[in-house]
Amino acid sequence: MKSNSLHNLTIAIVTRNRPRQLHACLRSLHQQEMPPLQTIIVDNDISQSAYTVYYQWKDLVKGLRYHLEKTPGISSARNAALKKCQTKYIAFIDDDCLLDTEWMRTAFKLIMDDSYDYFVGLTKPSSQKKLPLLFAEMNMKSNGKRSILEIHSPSRTEKNSLIYHQGLNTRNAIIKMDLVRKHQLTFDAIFNRFPIGGGEDSDFGYQLIYYGARDKFAPNLIVFHDEPNTIWKVTVKAFYRGITQCQALVKWGSPLTVVNLSIVSEWVTIVRNYRVHDLKNENDIELKIALFIYYRFIHFIGFNYMIRKIQKNKNVFGLYYYLKKFEVIKTDK
Repeated sequence: MKSNSLHNLTIAIVTRNRPRQLHACLRSLHQQEMPPLQTIIVDNDISQSAYTVYYQWKDLVKGLRYHLEKTPGISSARNAALKKCQTKYIAFIDDDCLLDTEWMRTAFKLIMDDSYDYFVGLTKPSSQKKLPLLFAEMNMKSNGKRSILEIHSPSRTEKNSLIYHQGLNTRNAIIKMDLVRKHQLTFDAIFNRFPIGGGEDSDFGYQLIYYGARDKFAPNLIVFHDEPNTIWKVTVKAFYRGITQCQALVKWGSPLTVVNLSIVSEWVTIVRNYRVHDLKNENDIELKIALFIYYRFIHFIGFNYMIRKIQKNKNVFGLYYYLKKFEVIKTDK
C-alpha cells in the first residue's frame, strides 16, 4: 500500500446533541490500525455538546479537529466539512455509526483506485434485537442496487437520458474532492428544514452524477448503525424519507419517473429475494414482508404529501403524474 494514501483522506463526522453516540464512534475510529490524515468533528449544536467529547479524544485520535457550525441544518454542517477538507478525498461517517475494524484499511485500498469519484459502503445493524435486525435487513436487500436518475448531464451525449447510479448515502461514503472543487458543489440548504430523513446526500449524489461522476458500491467498507427499535421510529423515519426524497427529485425535474422505475424495481427484487431465499432458510418471513410493505406505504404517503405541498395539485397520488408523463392518462390540451 502506498504510504501517501494515508495523506489523501479526511473523515468528517457531523453531529448534533449526541455526545454518547459520538464518543462510541470515535472509539471505533481510535481502534483502527491506520489513521486518516485528519478527522473533523462538525458540531451543529450551538451549545457545543460535542466539544467535551472532542477534548477527551483529541490526544488519542491522530489529526482530530473540532469545528462549530452555528447555522442549523445538516446541509450547513456538511458544507462546513467540505470547506475544511484539504485532502483529495473526504469520508462522511454519521455520528451514530461504528466503524468496522477493517474500515480504514479498506478505505485506503479503495482510494488507491483513481478511476472512481465516490464510493458507497455497507451499513449493518449494531443491535441484535428483532425489529432493528429486520429493518436493517430490509434496507440491505437493496444495497448495491443502482438507482435510476433522469437528468441532462453535460458530460453525456444523450439529452435527458436515464442514468443508472449508486445512490449516495453519507452515513458511510467516500467522495473524491476533484469534482466538488471544480464545480463548487455544496449540499443544498433546502434540506436544512427537515428534522430527519436526509435527502441532502441523495441530492449531492445527483450533482456528482450530473457532472459525470463514476461511482462504486463497496460492500467491504462497513459501518454498524443503530436502526429504529420501535414501530413509531420506523414510521417517522419512513415518512420523512418520503418527504425528502420527493424534495430532491422534484428539484431534478422528474420525480415520478425515478420513483416508479427505481422503487418498483427494488420492491420486485426484495420480494424475489424473500421468495427464493428466506422461505427456505429463515424464520419470520411474514413479519419481514409486513414490515417492508408498511415502511414503503408510509414512505409513499410522505412522498405524495410533499408532492401536494410543492405542486399544490388536487391529485393525491404520484402515480397519476407517472401515468400522465407516459401518456397512459390523456389530458386535454
